[in-house]
Amino acid sequence: MLNMKKVLLFVLTMPVFLFSCKKDSHTVNPINNLQKKYQVNYNLSGFTQQVHALPAKNPTLNSISTNYAAAGEQLTLHYYVYDSTGKLIRSVAEQSNTTSFPTITDSLAAGTYKVYFIAGGPDLELQPDGKQMTYPYPLPVYGTGPGWEDTFVSAMTLTVSGGNLQENVTLKRIVAELEVDITDPIPAQAQSLQIQVDNEYVYSYFDGTVETGTVSWRYAIFKPTATTKKYDLILFNTITPFNVDIYAYDASNNILGHALVTNVKCVKNARTVLTGGLFGNKNDAFTIALNDGWDPNPFTTIKF
Repeated sequence: MLNMKKVLLFVLTMPVFLFSCKKDSHTVNPINNLQKKYQVNYNLSGFTQQVHALPAKNPTLNSISTNYAAAGEQLTLHYYVYDSTGKLIRSVAEQSNTTSFPTITDSLAAGTYKVYFIAGGPDLELQPDGKQMTYPYPLPVYGTGPGWEDTFVSAMTLTVSGGNLQENVTLKRIVAELEVDITDPIPAQAQSLQIQVDNEYVYSYFDGTVETGTVSWRYAIFKPTATTKKYDLILFNTITPFNVDIYAYDASNNILGHALVTNVKCVKNARTVLTGGLFGNKNDAFTIALNDGWDPNPFTTIKF
């Protein structure tokens, strides 16, 4: 009986740390109940950055649309606090459909803290010990490579010294969108369209810095139709130029069209658009441009 009591006491007094898998919880872990606490209110913004105009009847904070992460997909906001020794003392996750979003209220003792805010899609995987994050490789129907979704971050050093604080925090998008626009008619026998990027990064640190030691590639498979001419995917590589292979296949995996676009560069919070013919119309060469809504200076046209 004595042993049972010891086990029960141990379980009840264990600190509870909330990691990203419990995305619907608002639990804040205690630091030291004997220390005086000061309220810290964070008002968060930056989620309204948009790549595509969204229907007025379906406003959303997650604005990049792809075939596998449709506009309107819910964001999860992750809040991490580390003390001056680097120890994780807070971990909170908040869904974008909650009434409190996008605000967080916390209570912290006097001290200096490193605070991270991360907002991402439902598949975001976080590693608090190494302060890294990534997305898993999508299901086979969507190809392979890290399947990045719309992601925003902000990092700050917070000093609590003797009073309540009100902090305004702007999260910035760390991903880019690659869009392929096919200008010539799509044959009726086309059964799949594959877009392949030969250089994609896998991991980001919590502050949005790219972990450049792990490099992968990314390809996505789409179902073409006569009226579907635009295809896009989200990428994390906004550092290194890459090449894009575009293939169209029939039901027997015969190649109906192919284009190779080299030296493509993506930019954070922007849409890079590749436009051209795929099915033999080489007079309609692919061009590379940056969405005018994000940067008034498009990339130089590249023909092949």
